[in-house]
Amino acid sequence: ALTVLGFVAYFMPLGVFELYWRAQQRGSTGGRFAVAATLVLLTVAMAIGVFGHAMFMLSSGVAF
Repeated sequence: ALTVLGFVAYFMPLGVFELYWRAQQRGSTGGRFAVAATLVLLTVAMAIGVFGHAMFMLSSGVAF
């Protein structure tokens, strides 16, 4: 499971960057909007994950 997680952690940002680059180079307005919305959703998901992890670490007393 950790091997798969390692591959996903490495290749998912590359895939998102590829979508962004293709939309920037030759995408339609709808395609650019879809990529922008995907980036916003991924950013919000990452912020929720970071906040959740920080709250977990603070509540368990491991952070400090």
